Amino acid sequence: MRRHRRASAQSRWLSNPIAAVLGALAAALLLAGCAEKPQDPQTREVGKTVTRDTKPWDAEPTRFTAAGYAKGNQATYEEALKQRTLGQNEYVRIGSSTTK
Repeated sequence: MRRHRRASAQSRWLSNPIAAVLGALAAALLLAGCAEKPQDPQTREVGKTVTRDTKPWDAEPTRFTAAGYAKGNQATYEEALKQRTLGQNEYVRIGSSTTK
């Protein structure tokens, strides 16, 4: 006697209408993520486009501003930036000396 083969997983999946609709929806969502939006530069409009910027040392102080920084003083800005950079250098921060 011949035994009947079980229906394959693919035919069972396609025979269920809910699974077929969900599968088609998932495929459509995955393909929608492949769409590329245009990356052309915006046109400049008078009054809506920033054409100049302020100097970094003229920025308003925030709660993250370094101590000793004075608005409008380029020298204190550059000193604060230098101290921040030195604090991020591992060799200076941990106090190791490099000898050559």
